[in-house]
Amino acid sequence: MLVTLIDSKFILYKVIIINYTFSEFLRIEIYTAK
Repeated sequence: MLVTLIDSKFILYKVIIINYTFSEFLRIEIYTAK
């Protein structure tokens, strides 16, 4: 139970990091395209 809780938190953390970096990348792409 504890392991799955930690795993789900870690997965959620990774998803947030990936989404953040992807949005930053998109913002840079849009900024340079102008």
